[in-house]
Amino acid sequence: MKNKKFLVSAVLILSAFLLTGCFGINFRFANIRNTLIEDLDCRFNKEIEFSVGPVGIMFAGAFVRFTDEDIELEEILDGISRVQVGVYKPLDFIGDDLSLSVLDDLNWDLSDNGWKSIVKSVGGGELTGIYIKYNHEKPVSMLIVSLTQKELVIAEVTGDLEKISEVIAENHIPEFSLSKN
Repeated sequence: MKNKKFLVSAVLILSAFLLTGCFGINFRFANIRNTLIEDLDCRFNKEIEFSVGPVGIMFAGAFVRFTDEDIELEEILDGISRVQVGVYKPLDFIGDDLSLSVLDDLNWDLSDNGWKSIVKSVGGGELTGIYIKYNHEKPVSMLIVSLTQKELVIAEVTGDLEKISEVIAENHIPEFSLSKN
């Protein structure tokens, strides 16, 4: 009887981890990371890399329901289906001159796979790019790339970005929308 309870518990815990996507990033995210690192011509050490899928986000939503937070965060989480994050430390000197050409190179690679650049910024020793992936004219993923001399951060949020932007707009920004322009 004890063995059966242990086995059922172990299967449930393992299933929770497998269904949440907590074991690693997907192939597409890894390709983006590898392309960016290749374009930078620099070696990096992986500090952290993880993915949270629908079940993990559902658990986060359940946790939010038990807090005193506004319903807004719960609505935002309802619009997210996957989050992937990677943080990498450079092992080599990247160079003093971070330029938009790094993002331009990445933009060429991403545009072949349906991504569109919406923000590119360089200044204060930081390079940032934000990209949106569309599926049938609907935004389905947002990719954020941030590079400094000390770290490279890549994050991807997948889900109903229109729903998320509407929730944010209703609560914080008078006239906000996520458009292709």
